[in-house]
Amino acid sequence: MPFFYNLGLSVVDMKCSYLWIFESFFLGLAFSNLAIGSSTLSVAYVTTTPVEIAGARVRELATEIEKQWPLESRANKVLVQILVHPFRLGAESAAVNLIEMRKLVESKPSVIYAAGAASAKMIASITDSIPIVIGCKCNPGPSSRHWRLVENLCTPEKNITGFTRYDLRVIDNDSRALSCERKDTRSEITLENLNSLRFGVLRNMFEKKTPRLGIIFSAPYDEAKWQYLPKARAADIDPVEIILGKNDIERLPQIYKENKLDAALILPDDLLDSNTGQFIRVTSKIPIPTMFPWDEADSGAWMHYGTKVDLAKEAASYIVPILQGKPIRELPVSFPKEYELVVNHKLAKEHGWVF
Repeated sequence: MPFFYNLGLSVVDMKCSYLWIFESFFLGLAFSNLAIGSSTLSVAYVTTTPVEIAGARVRELATEIEKQWPLESRANKVLVQILVHPFRLGAESAAVNLIEMRKLVESKPSVIYAAGAASAKMIASITDSIPIVIGCKCNPGPSSRHWRLVENLCTPEKNITGFTRYDLRVIDNDSRALSCERKDTRSEITLENLNSLRFGVLRNMFEKKTPRLGIIFSAPYDEAKWQYLPKARAADIDPVEIILGKNDIERLPQIYKENKLDAALILPDDLLDSNTGQFIRVTSKIPIPTMFPWDEADSGAWMHYGTKVDLAKEAASYIVPILQGKPIRELPVSFPKEYELVVNHKLAKEHGWVF
């Protein structure tokens, strides 16, 4: 059962039995004024975000849509409704996801916001007419061997466009692909040397020579490309590769102790994406600094160092033009241009660290 939220009103919270929030947001009009026959545009928000984070992110998106397209500027005071749909990561959930995404497409929303590459790829296999805005930690372009959601990043040729947290200069060396980028000044930092900077920050936290750093991940990564091990050693760090499964997350305090770690770096992969809240909860109780790759310090983690993207603002910058009738081909795929290091000082001080 959904619960309804209107900007400026209170939230009536009704959670479904399996702890996912289904929400309906009507922007710019109070319930008492809802008129039968009012024109309503619907945004289907497909997310893998844990329940403790999902509600806040959808509210941010609702606020940003209202900011970019105020009610008073809409013809006939058209309403915008956001409906949230869960998407579970993992092969074991593929059949259920497919059924749910087919139901979603059959409901014919005005636009689908897919917060993740896996959901976008599945939805694109079902419909080639409903506009899809993707927000992902992926390479959506033609140089991707796995996703390849968009062939032409500058003028998307099908029904998909959006933004990613990856830096295009790392995932695609073709300079022509940058020609459609917005005219902002781009940072000189690339994702490849960002990894070296992460190691440098962690190394500088210790006076001891060659601190032991746990590099935590769940599946094989392309070491030939990312070069985590030589980069760590070049930063005077002793790297310890730690491969985890979901059942190992709660054991992290013991794993840190057994491996005599001084600090840890969690790599971005599906295990982190689908268990972010659990990772944050467990590692925040360990008095050993743990660095996350995206924006996890905002939710209580030790620290993060990664690309900086205002998710709600970026998503709304695609959703609003599409709702206003702009075609996908006029909305090029965008990539991050800023990076940030965020340290949770409150948590660090609780564990006796001062940065």
